[in-house]
Amino acid sequence: MVEIKPFRGLRYSLELKKDLSLLTAPPFDVVSPELRTRLSQKEPHNIVHVDLPQSHEAADRYKEAAERLTSWIKDETIIQEKEPIYYVYEQTFTAHDGITRRRLGLQALIKIEPLGSGSVHPHENTMSTLKEDRLALTEAAKTQLSPVFLIYNDGENAIKPLLEEAAKTTPLYSFKDEEGIINRLYAIQDKEKINTITQTFKEKDLYIADGHHRYETAHMYKQRHPENTLAAYVMVFVVAVEDPGLLVMPYHRLIRTLPMTSDEALQKIRTAFTVHPLPSGMKPEDELEKHKSHHAFVMYFGPHDAHVLTLSKKDAERILPNVPSHLRRLDVTVLHSILLDSILGIKDDVTVGGNITYQHDSKKAIQTVKDGKAQAAILVNSTPADDLIAVAKVNGRMPPKSTFFYPKPRTGMLLYSLKKE
Repeated sequence: MVEIKPFRGLRYSLELKKDLSLLTAPPFDVVSPELRTRLSQKEPHNIVHVDLPQSHEAADRYKEAAERLTSWIKDETIIQEKEPIYYVYEQTFTAHDGITRRRLGLQALIKIEPLGSGSVHPHENTMSTLKEDRLALTEAAKTQLSPVFLIYNDGENAIKPLLEEAAKTTPLYSFKDEEGIINRLYAIQDKEKINTITQTFKEKDLYIADGHHRYETAHMYKQRHPENTLAAYVMVFVVAVEDPGLLVMPYHRLIRTLPMTSDEALQKIRTAFTVHPLPSGMKPEDELEKHKSHHAFVMYFGPHDAHVLTLSKKDAERILPNVPSHLRRLDVTVLHSILLDSILGIKDDVTVGGNITYQHDSKKAIQTVKDGKAQAAILVNSTPADDLIAVAKVNGRMPPKSTFFYPKPRTGMLLYSLKKE
């Protein structure tokens, strides 16, 4: 059973009369050093000063972040809601395919439970270094700075009408961010509607779309502070699988160093995959879409050296007979288990700065190889949200970075204080 509840969010005061795009930021794990510099230099109150503090010494970094946040609350740059409410977060955006979409979700608290043992289901493994960093920052700031992104089934359409009704009211915030995404935040304050949402979610299962590190960090903080009842909850952003604006993009792989030449790699790959050159003038995404009935990848070694790799579902079953079907059907499983591990001898490298890095933009992935910062890029199709749920339901784990939900909820829209009053 999911225990979801409204909360007294911390948020930037409208009295500042500042552009919220200059105060908020993308989540910490997708903020490049260049973007962090731009955001921090433009606005001394941007949330990156707290979420990504820059002092050289780690202890000073976290202390500085906590002191800065405390001062913002003290001078009412950031204020706290007077009563617990639910928030509705709307994002309108145009994706890489040129289609404009609108995504509507609920921002709330849920009671923390051990992953895989209750109603909250993960689908990926996590990196210990990131959890250590986030935990140290939470300990210092005593605040959750960004939400865990969850998805759920709303086939009976019980929640959406309440969100749509809220989205017709005057927003608390409305602004366009640096990516051109329109972000709006609304409030649900009516007690009856709050109770309806709370009761409806009791029967739901929730699946982590993005934010495994944030959830596990919140769980670790709760275990360290069992006396703090506020720490028993984690801030979440919840979106229905049926929402037409729920977009899952692929996460392409970049290989910093290949253990062999590109010719040797292709020779080995041909022992399992059908390989042909990417047709001249053909976009990699179009070629991947064309071969969706198979496990398909585009491997890019450089200009005029890109190849389409395909493997039938039947051949994947033959090669991976001991892998459960809900995992074997995924392109990312075939990519990591067969192509990277068995054929190329490149192991899953779930560490910061490892041999495998990740990029959701195919053009940027290709440019990284052209710039000599990686020796190969492997482009993939996206993993459908339904496949994520199928894996999570049985406590399975996908390879790292199997999905990229776009866009990300902005950090700084709402914060959750863990300080006892």
